[in-house]
Amino acid sequence: MKIQIKFPVFIRAAILVAALALMPGRLVAQSPDQGLVAHEWGTFTSFQAADGVLLKWRTLAASGLPAFVVHYNQPGPGLYALGDPVLTPPKAEIYSLQRMETPVVYFYSHTNQTVDVRVNFPHGLITEWYPAASQYGPSHPAVTRDGSHSPDYIPGTDSATSMIRWNGLRILPVAESKDTGAWRIMGCGSSPIAPAAGSTDASAYFPQDKSGSHYFAARETDANPVVTGPGTLSAAPETEKFLFYRGVGNFATPLVVTMPSDDVLTVENKGKETLARVFVVGARDGVAGFADIGELKPGVRNAVPLNFWQPASAREQMEAQLSEAMKQALVAQGLYAREAEAMVKTWKDSWFGEEGVRVLYLLLRQWTDQTLPMQLNPVPRELVRVMVGRAEVLAPATERSLAVLLPKVRDNDSGAAAEVGKILNRLGRFAEPAYQRVSAGMEIGKMDEATQARLRAPLDRVEEQIARR
Repeated sequence: MKIQIKFPVFIRAAILVAALALMPGRLVAQSPDQGLVAHEWGTFTSFQAADGVLLKWRTLAASGLPAFVVHYNQPGPGLYALGDPVLTPPKAEIYSLQRMETPVVYFYSHTNQTVDVRVNFPHGLITEWYPAASQYGPSHPAVTRDGSHSPDYIPGTDSATSMIRWNGLRILPVAESKDTGAWRIMGCGSSPIAPAAGSTDASAYFPQDKSGSHYFAARETDANPVVTGPGTLSAAPETEKFLFYRGVGNFATPLVVTMPSDDVLTVENKGKETLARVFVVGARDGVAGFADIGELKPGVRNAVPLNFWQPASAREQMEAQLSEAMKQALVAQGLYAREAEAMVKTWKDSWFGEEGVRVLYLLLRQWTDQTLPMQLNPVPRELVRVMVGRAEVLAPATERSLAVLLPKVRDNDSGAAAEVGKILNRLGRFAEPAYQRVSAGMEIGKMDEATQARLRAPLDRVEEQIARR
């Protein structure tokens, strides 16, 4: 069963924000804490046709998230996301325009701190996070068949607002021996946050997993460890180097990307502020390349020739150049160097590793604050939030090829089916929206079941491969 969530419904939740502010335990503004610093980075990924139309797509794989990460359809004891657990769709069945990937929040302090953190996502749904949250929404208490609360119900955790909250989060300083290199959390106290016996490695304090290629690189910073306080949706305290969350949503970003031909891409800033840095990146048929077009002022539309292709032998050098340029751009927006390096290490394998053309750009701080309102209590003396947009583009040549081949597949041409399979395989996680875009005018619903199955078969095989990764 595939369920399409219409996120605009969540806009109604904005009406509830004021009411939630009156709830017990609400975040109350305080004077800035001069000893606390908070930095955040993350990405938003979209997929669109060459004419600039955003296409809805599904998350078919968890992108290497470790097993200990919490998922929204199992948010904690006594809570079911979106109400009835029978009707709660897995993330792989949610269609959305944007995928919010790997926002992480770092904290720095020379002394022990206790912080309350709340992030709202009014036009989306937070789908994964770690460590355990104190409150998550939209969520509803589990109820028995007669309508009463289940024994696991936790009072005060109901929320119709799309949000996540960590109350009483402990920010702990660290100490490293200059003689031995031993690393320890100061004042960690009890065993739930103690390292393995005899270990001098910082990673011994944090949960481990053999998967998670898009998770563990974020730990490679100088940030303080965070430890969950009492009242979280977990039986024991959980320790990490940051707060992590992820989600999906329906909204547009200030950058509009079009591809009028296979050799030219255009970028236009529809926002009211300058986009600090924009990169065009491509990989296809054994060649790759990128262009750094610098800043993009409001109202400006630039055409970028796609003439940067270099052989695969030059990929390692290009990856290093793009990584360094992105790092410099992130640092210029306020991130520390090791934070910028962690962000680049997390995502650089996909910049050239996935076939296609994409635009990477730094989103405005004002846009981030409106899309993901964040409250910290106490207020830190410095809060930096840097989000990177990623716009994937369906090339005109790819769309034309599918438009020619799909009618042949309908007519039982096995050779055409094989070619469609190759194209969709190259598109990877963006195969379905490309298929839906091209097949929209074929009136598939009027075809018999055998024909529909034949048309869908190449896509089904690609999706099965992705799901097994």
